[in-house]
Amino acid sequence: ARARVYIPPAMDPKLKTHAQHLFGFLDDLAENDPEGYKNFMEEKMREAKQFAKNKKKTRKATKIEPCFVVSSKVRGPKHPYSKIFINFLSSERCPNLQTKNGGKATPQTPMSDLVVPISVGDVVDEDQIAFADIIYHPQAFARASQDLGMKLYLVELAITELESSNGFQINRAYKLEENITYKGNFEKKYIRKRAPVPKKSATDSIKADGIVLPSAMARALGVDPIEKKSSRPKQESKSRKGPLIVEIKEDQTAKIVESEQKNGDADGKEIKVETDSSGKNLVIVKLKLNRVLKASDICVDISQRKLHVSGVDYDVMVDFPFVIDDALAKAKFSKKKHVLTVKGPSKS
Repeated sequence: ARARVYIPPAMDPKLKTHAQHLFGFLDDLAENDPEGYKNFMEEKMREAKQFAKNKKKTRKATKIEPCFVVSSKVRGPKHPYSKIFINFLSSERCPNLQTKNGGKATPQTPMSDLVVPISVGDVVDEDQIAFADIIYHPQAFARASQDLGMKLYLVELAITELESSNGFQINRAYKLEENITYKGNFEKKYIRKRAPVPKKSATDSIKADGIVLPSAMARALGVDPIEKKSSRPKQESKSRKGPLIVEIKEDQTAKIVESEQKNGDADGKEIKVETDSSGKNLVIVKLKLNRVLKASDICVDISQRKLHVSGVDYDVMVDFPFVIDDALAKAKFSKKKHVLTVKGPSKS
């Protein structure tokens, strides 16, 4: 059977010409070489299925799973917290356990020869209670489930890194919370809702007998493809620093080898307070967003206490040093410098 061509009435003339050439070629192939036409279409369907399968594997590999929660009291004069909840999460985004010589660790590798990658999240304050997320590779938790010493070390390592990066002390008489695997809103923080699928325009795809033919197929058939413009920036993003690498010593002390940057955070951040012409305090927040090309690529949400910026793989949350008048807050994005500037005057 010959391929049926559907040309939307409002199709762009240039696209319409390419579509006619493409399906004309397929018509001739189906009529003159039915077996070749069948093999060609089956090959393209196999490629599409393999592409979808690989994409599904990638999504599964980056999945984050909550494991357990530890709570304790916070000590020290320079902090506003009375208690802290530490969420321990598992994800392959964090590298696997390694040996000191750079090889892959096995369940039989002694702890004294392990290198443990760890990702330490920012401390979030809610009503004088602190919350922090710690991420290890799934193999670290698999070993901890069989070895209590390993589990205790993962907790000690997390506490040590939180103390060194935040300037407070955590009581070692901590408690393993029962019946919960995450303290806070895990779904809101880690499970992103899919955006509504927009209606396809005439230039999005060409259909024949229910088969969508992308530009790659057009190239295979020897016609000029219609390139679909991507909303993603083509520039290469700056490489990020990897997770914090901690080496286990004989005396169970930790050595920081490389610093960590939170996934989804800005490439640069600056917060300062000035006084405006009326004498009010004015907070100025500048975020360096290298992967953003234009203001419409991101969503900026300004409340009286927080700034939330999301889009193009960014998910940045900034706490203001004081309550601002969000009705008078302003945001401006510089396409040249890739910098978002938010200004907000104090409420009173």
